Formats: sequence, C-alpha cells, structure tokens
Amino acid sequence: MTVKRAGLLYGLITGLVTLAYAFFLLYVKKDPNPSTLGLVTSFLLMGGIAYALLEFRKYNDGYITIKEGLGISFYVSLLAGIGIGYYYYYFLHNVDYSLLHQLQKDQLLVLEEKGFQGEELETIKQQIPLIVTPLFFSIINVFATLFQGMLLGTIMAIILRKLPDSNKDERN
Repeated sequence: MTVKRAGLLYGLITGLVTLAYAFFLLYVKKDPNPSTLGLVTSFLLMGGIAYALLEFRKYNDGYITIKEGLGISFYVSLLAGIGIGYYYYYFLHNVDYSLLHQLQKDQLLVLEEKGFQGEELETIKQQIPLIVTPLFFSIINVFATLFQGMLLGTIMAIILRKLPDSNKDERN
C-alpha cells in the first residue's frame, strides 16, 4: 500500500463519515450547534488519521516513517476538509443564508468601531458581500481542517514511527 493510496482511501472514508454526521445533525436537529459539530469533526479527523496510519503500518510490515505519516495525514485531512467545506457551502447557501448576512453586519460593526467612516466605509460595505460568501467559508474550512489534520498527523506520526533495524539511525 502506498502513502497516496492509504491517504486517499482513508481520507475518503473520513470525509464521507464527517459529511454524513454533519448532514445528520442538520436534518435531525434542524439547528446544529457549530461547536458540537466542530468538536465531533475534530475527533473524527483524529480517528481517521490514526486508523490510516495504523493500517499503513500494518501493510508495511509494521514500519512507518514520519514522512510517510505526514503524507497520509495530508491526504486524509484534505479529503475530510473538502467534505466539511461542502457541508458549509450547502448550509450557508441553501439552509441558513441569514447567518451569512449576520456575519457581514458584524464585520461592518467591527470596522465602524475601529474608526472607518464615510467613503471608505461605503466602499467596504460594497466589497463585503463579494468576499464573505459560502464559497469563502468553505475554502477557509478546507484550509483549517488541513492545518488541524497536519498538526494531529505530526504528533501521531512521531508516536507511531517505527523504522526497520537497519535504519534506526535515520532521522525522518
């Protein structure tokens, strides 16, 4: 099993499970709590990365390097992030578009408190709806999940690292 194959396979599984959980919350509770979704998503991501690393190590005669662990973590995190990004796009675009308008209003209030006035505030008011969009939040979620996954993956790869006896002196 290659790093790419392990990462893509378990990343797809992790992404689909995370996406299914998010939609389950949306349609069962009708008002999903974002902090609950974020916390459970983090645990699902952690579990997906750990499982992928352990499975790769099992198919690789019990050996895994940090470099391989980081590669697997990248793919798992990327696909899980794409799943969550899709969910947020769907949620903000089709379910609760008012949340987006509230975020835009909150941003304008922050700018007014910082002293923006007159023409520059009007220019910003015209630009905010072009920037703060469902796609913007989706992309932010993909990168945030990727960052979080790489941090978790680094820690797990260091813990799970095992080299063949002939390579014990290597530093990966």
